[in-house]
Amino acid sequence: MSDTMPEQTKRKLRLDKDGVPCAVCPNCHNEISHLVLTELDIITYDVSPDIETGLEYIETDREADWNNEYNYCCPACNEVLATSEDEAEALFYETEPEQQAAQEKGLNPSQ
Repeated sequence: MSDTMPEQTKRKLRLDKDGVPCAVCPNCHNEISHLVLTELDIITYDVSPDIETGLEYIETDREADWNNEYNYCCPACNEVLATSEDEAEALFYETEPEQQAAQEKGLNPSQ
């Protein structure tokens, strides 16, 4: 293979003992097969006085000045492990030290 291979293709998925892709939560140390995504959506309203109800809220289609917030959480302990898709994806791949340790032990690197 070429030394110019894109970085993404060099990465190896972390697998559990059954060969299922997994991550290890750095907080509770459980092996996890998925993350829970919580999206905090920003909704804007026009708010105006209303004689009967006090205030009237009308949802607008204006974009807020800030981005939505994404939290990728551990399903076991609910700790936020990542706030971007790239960070979340990286949790399921072996780190370079893990790959080196597997090679030193003579283990076949995961595919």
